Amino acid sequence: MSRRFRFVLSGACALLAVLCCIVYGNQIKAEAEQSRAEVIERYGGEVVNLVVATKPIEAGDTISSSNTQVKSWVSDLAPEGSFTNADDIMGKQVTIPISAGTPLTKLNFRTNETTVTVPKGLVGISISH
Repeated sequence: MSRRFRFVLSGACALLAVLCCIVYGNQIKAEAEQSRAEVIERYGGEVVNLVVATKPIEAGDTISSSNTQVKSWVSDLAPEGSFTNADDIMGKQVTIPISAGTPLTKLNFRTNETTVTVPKGLVGISISH
């Protein structure tokens, strides 16, 4: 075998390997989409858009487009009181921490008259007897 033939053969094998990887990746993606469709069908089939945290949000943080996004959610699995419109809560302050991937609900913004707010630059302490 000549050097040129081996070079062409190795190039063809590399191209075949790349094509096999692409086909395999597309097959896995199609299976994932099919599984998702089956889950949606199993749980009622109706999908709603919910505002979901994209990263952990601490109590006191403000809701913005950088820490939330609207995602499709199976309606039967949506928490009660979930927000479907991001504009309804933009700029609001969170009162309860929210983990990433969790839909935002009215409970995350509840107010309690007995809550004490500590001004910036000061420290609050509680004393129990």
